[in-house]
Amino acid sequence: MKKIAILGSTGSIGTQTLDVISNNSNDFKVELISANSNYKLLIKQAIKYNPKTIVFGNKKKSKLIEDSLAHLNINIFYGKDALNNFIDYCDIDMVVTALVGKSGLIPTITAIKAINTFDVISSFNIRYNSPDDGINIWEQRKDWLTHSIRFYQADLIGTQEVTHTQLLDMEVLLPNYAHVGIGREGATQGEYSAIFYKKERFEVLDSNTFWLSETPDVVASKGWDAALPRIVTWALFIDKHSGVRFYHFNTHFDHRGKQARIASAALLTQKIKEIAGTSPVLLTGDFNSSPKSEAIATLLSSGLKDPYITLDADQVYGPEYSANGWDATGRTSDSRIDYIFYSGGVQPLTLQILDGQRGDRYISDHFPVIAKVELSENK
Repeated sequence: MKKIAILGSTGSIGTQTLDVISNNSNDFKVELISANSNYKLLIKQAIKYNPKTIVFGNKKKSKLIEDSLAHLNINIFYGKDALNNFIDYCDIDMVVTALVGKSGLIPTITAIKAINTFDVISSFNIRYNSPDDGINIWEQRKDWLTHSIRFYQADLIGTQEVTHTQLLDMEVLLPNYAHVGIGREGATQGEYSAIFYKKERFEVLDSNTFWLSETPDVVASKGWDAALPRIVTWALFIDKHSGVRFYHFNTHFDHRGKQARIASAALLTQKIKEIAGTSPVLLTGDFNSSPKSEAIATLLSSGLKDPYITLDADQVYGPEYSANGWDATGRTSDSRIDYIFYSGGVQPLTLQILDGQRGDRYISDHFPVIAKVELSENK
């Protein structure tokens, strides 16, 4: 079902649009309607279609409007600023602009930009289901962890260390998401580097897995001096809002093998070029590598960019580390080992390392990294 905002719902275009929606109520849901002066018709429309939000031109009729709609759970905003920023109040798939003149220009441009913008939680190493984690065992964390994903309305999440039982838990607790990826030992065996995505927003056009080894197509192959098999999960998505196609790669580098991490970075950049070409790319993962390491330098030299570096200081928030090891005391930037990289038509807007800690309890032994990005086919 498509969620629609109608700017200028009381005019002829707006009323005709609502008539179409009435005849196709299984396909469309009115999320927002607005009017500049015709408050009587706006009230009637709000009662009939029960949108999440309405915006009216001024507050002169605020008491009448609010009293008339008091029995409905509708957010009501007033004025030009509210209209220009209406996208902040609702989650929409389509906008119908029925405003006359320049009054509709700013909200329309805002909507276009927003439709190409989404959040990514990446490098969410959720910590495997270990019975030795005391107060931080998975059973004590899973509701908190998945609630954080829902709260931040993440559109895409690159995860690491996900066991099959944890995957099943996340399927139940994140019903609006689907995922791609297999276990690193094949099928459901071993840890997943699964990519979770909002089902309503994205469609998977292609996906696969390769191993970080000298034989990347061999299931469960272990490369170089790595202690364990390591994988890359990737998917080609189309954004149903904007039509933009992009690739998301997600991985977990080895925690012991230094040569394996360097060689994995070289193989990964080669594979990204082979698979994605010049398309927009998001790369997420736990790279077990500090910002000054050779592995990270290899990734950056390939043309991938780190928003932690490219964004201004005011656009980055959170601690300078991501791995906490169940104890954040004295952690430095050397513990920033979880990353979002990007290339092609990707423009990062903000980056946050979410310090999920409640006393001695942690959301995971890694903090998730959250970025807001804007996509286009090519930039």
